[in-house]
Amino acid sequence: MRTRRSSTNHTRNGSRIIALQAVIGAFATFVVVLAPPASGETLLIPFTPAAANRLPRLATSDGSVLVARGPIAGSLIVRGSGLRAARHLIALGVLPIAASAIGCGDVA
Repeated sequence: MRTRRSSTNHTRNGSRIIALQAVIGAFATFVVVLAPPASGETLLIPFTPAAANRLPRLATSDGSVLVARGPIAGSLIVRGSGLRAARHLIALGVLPIAASAIGCGDVA
């Protein structure tokens, strides 16, 4: 009887490990696909009204060039060095993602 409980617990733990690996794999894929490019077009999505008001100035503060309005209200597409400013933008309430990941590439 004890053997059955032990094997049931082992099976549950194995299933949990597989589920955890699937979640980690999905998250890694999500990050790789949406990460802003080192250079190229980046979609900037503001998450607060303050970030939306500052976005045009923030978007060009590192020398990036405004390309177009993004497909999401208040968002902008810029061309430049996306990775350099990504952490700074996130801290200010702006999510930078690869524009090509959602069909925004080569709009200009």
